Amino acid sequence: GCRDTFCEEVYLQYYEDLKLYNVYTPENDGINDVFFFDTHNTSLYHLRIYNRWGELVFETKDPTESWAGKDKRTGEDLPASTYFYILHYSFYCDNQKYLVEGTVELIR
Repeated sequence: GCRDTFCEEVYLQYYEDLKLYNVYTPENDGINDVFFFDTHNTSLYHLRIYNRWGELVFETKDPTESWAGKDKRTGEDLPASTYFYILHYSFYCDNQKYLVEGTVELIR
């Protein structure tokens, strides 16, 4: 028959973020070797990269997979150039769909 009441305020911090980088140099020096989006808490992720002729050279739905400047079909190194990306994503907390389009410069 004994009762006890305890109240404690709890603060939750939900971290979601998308950081964009647009230049990289895949020379295996450990600095800017791959192109990726630094994402946290994404429920949807679809990245496509195209060359200047509109040919798809890379595609992934895995936010941990990065692009190392290779053609995903052949595995061959792609030339230094400007490439175009389209990223569709959403975060777990709101499931609103976002679209980011831009260019990335591959420097060799």
